[in-house]
Amino acid sequence: MVDPLAALTWNVADPAPKLPVNKVIVPAPHRRPRPCAPTGGQLGARRRRRRRGRHRRRGGGAAQKAHS
Repeated sequence: MVDPLAALTWNVADPAPKLPVNKVIVPAPHRRPRPCAPTGGQLGARRRRRRRGRHRRRGGGAAQKAHS
């Protein structure tokens, strides 16, 4: 009878070691997202930016002509 209650109280009182670990591991990814990955807006801008530039004439061909 005493065992489960003792285990429960131990679990509740124990988070001293468990809580700092949580604090260290959890907020870090949220605070600092992957720097290498572009944001959604950046990615969209990068895709659109390709059209105005030096190599405008090279792309497309028949497929693009058919579209326009």
